[in-house]
Amino acid sequence: NPGWLDRLISAKGNFQLSIFIEPRDIQSVMTNLNKELVKQKSDILTAEKTGIANPSLTVQYEDTYNTLLNLQSGKERLFNISLYINAKAKSKGKLELLSKKIESIMNSVLIIPKVPYLCMQQALQSVLPLMTNKLNISRNIPSSALAACFPFTSNFYNNCRDGIIFGLAKHNSIPI
Repeated sequence: NPGWLDRLISAKGNFQLSIFIEPRDIQSVMTNLNKELVKQKSDILTAEKTGIANPSLTVQYEDTYNTLLNLQSGKERLFNISLYINAKAKSKGKLELLSKKIESIMNSVLIIPKVPYLCMQQALQSVLPLMTNKLNISRNIPSSALAACFPFTSNFYNNCRDGIIFGLAKHNSIPI
């Protein structure tokens, strides 16, 4: 849904949010999607033979097929996106409460957050304003879904007449 990240950005609490976005190579994406379609179709046929109804397999197949069609027609592009959140608090109890709150917000938009155990240094480096994705944990996302993650629909921004600066473009330093 448009503005799905609004709830997190407008939530109260001390946390940092980092998003890394990289375009995917169209040739490798097309090859991988075609392979995935074959695998998904095989899973559907296997489920049908065993008599187990699994509508989620059909939905997944249709989503993959529609993504492939949209990529081939030029309506969509595919990106890798990494979303990291670093929560801070003065006590362990407050940190756990804030972490549960963030987890609840993410679960409400069907995102299951994961704590990067044994990778805490890379995680911290990934949320610092260093423009480095040390964790390098990403998910493929089409351009329409990527556009929906930008929080331009929040009521929080209606009070700001000059706008909110999210950052500067890397190559020309134009405010975003």
